[in-house]
Amino acid sequence: MKLNLKKLISIFALIIVALPSFAWGQRIHAAIAYIGEQHLTPKARKTVNELLDGKSMVYYASWLDEYRKEMLIPDIDKDGNPTMRTIPHSFRTDLDYKVVKSENKEAISIICKSIEVLKDYKDADDSTRLAAMQCIIHLVGDIHCPGHVSYADKDKNSDDKRYDATKVKYMKKDIRMHTLWDARLVDSVIPGGVYDLAYQADRASKKEIKEIQKGTPYEWGQEIIDRTRVVWTVKTGDELTKAYGLQHRDLALDQIQRAGLRLAKVMNDLFK
Repeated sequence: MKLNLKKLISIFALIIVALPSFAWGQRIHAAIAYIGEQHLTPKARKTVNELLDGKSMVYYASWLDEYRKEMLIPDIDKDGNPTMRTIPHSFRTDLDYKVVKSENKEAISIICKSIEVLKDYKDADDSTRLAAMQCIIHLVGDIHCPGHVSYADKDKNSDDKRYDATKVKYMKKDIRMHTLWDARLVDSVIPGGVYDLAYQADRASKKEIKEIQKGTPYEWGQEIIDRTRVVWTVKTGDELTKAYGLQHRDLALDQIQRAGLRLAKVMNDLFK
């Protein structure tokens, strides 16, 4: 499906023009998309299938990482001149740990913009719809990763501040905290493949699912901040054993589950 750049610019404010992965690992993104698919209504499943040209959400789960350089949005440089930047995969907090709303500057705004595009999906061209679907499928997953919350008090020059590039040792190997939470921690304490991970994560009751799916993307973001701040008990140079991974295993599984269920919620609400 060839992308129509002019229509993307005018309708979606995105340019599809490829970057290495900087998000939940492929296995995790695939598990999130798979969980999402299991909770689609029949009507939403039919429409999703049509918009993805017969491919599953799992197929596109890591697309935004694999083609990151090709997903650009308008921005302004430090001198006030128009420029382009890659789509943000994280979102920010203020000093009071409240989610920050900033159009095109954080992932939640892109999710919301993509939702708006798909509300009128019948009037959008194929490439615009596909781009919006790809953004939602990937970014709903990304914002649930603890490494994708950008704290206002982060400082790469201080051991006492949250900073996703903080270097630690995990199971005797040097690693950045961002990389640890993207995949290494989950892979070290939850063996198996995509379906094994999805099976372990997707355990909520109907009542719990309804509660998890409440709210807006920005309200989800605030909950993610509140739930995942606990992982930032580390400082540069700390030596973390597998016990750290085991300590946070349930949190990781729950974040994966919440991402999948909320992905389904977005699709079900859009395609009633």
